[in-house]
Amino acid sequence: MAEIIKINLRKLCTCIGLILQLSLLACAPAEVNQNDHTHFYDGGQLSAYTNQEQCILLLNGEINSDLEWLIGLALAELSAKQCKQKIVLLQSHGGDVHSAMQIGRLLRKNQIIAHINEVCDSACGLVFIGGSQRTVSLAVPHKDGSRIGIHQAKSFSGLRHCLATREVNPLLLGEIKSYLRTMLPKEGADSYYRALMTAPCVGMEYLSADFLLKKGIATSAE
Repeated sequence: MAEIIKINLRKLCTCIGLILQLSLLACAPAEVNQNDHTHFYDGGQLSAYTNQEQCILLLNGEINSDLEWLIGLALAELSAKQCKQKIVLLQSHGGDVHSAMQIGRLLRKNQIIAHINEVCDSACGLVFIGGSQRTVSLAVPHKDGSRIGIHQAKSFSGLRHCLATREVNPLLLGEIKSYLRTMLPKEGADSYYRALMTAPCVGMEYLSADFLLKKGIATSAE
């Protein structure tokens, strides 16, 4: 008798499990892909979406070493997928310059298209520059479309205040200049570096979508 009860319980559990699975499938939108997921890290999140033709990474948060590691894992996953286009959508107020350039190098190595959703401030601009193609949106709430925010370099202590040229870390400036010239056509690299060096020491200056396109920093508008 006890054995019969156990068997019936197992059958009941199996039936309940099947019913739950069918209910979830019935409620789920048809376009949802089982491979879609979101990774949270210290400072933001990185979401991955796929459809028949595109693999998309959506970055919303700070540029830092945690993101650098996470992007590396995400790109390794994308390399195994058959996508016609691989795109990273950027929405960030900046972060660490060195991590930004390393992420940019990973994007270029893996031929990832970079797109600015709306605002890409400070170090985020260096990530954008790494895209094999670099696209901006003209149809966004701000009248200038997608834009990159730039500011003067920080002091060695990390504090934001006006710096004399001699106070700026020359090694960091040299690394940024080299990175820009590797990633962009000459006019784009020179224009970006010049804008960076002449940016106000307080607040943020913005490079409009039109400026980015004109100088070759962005390759096209969407």
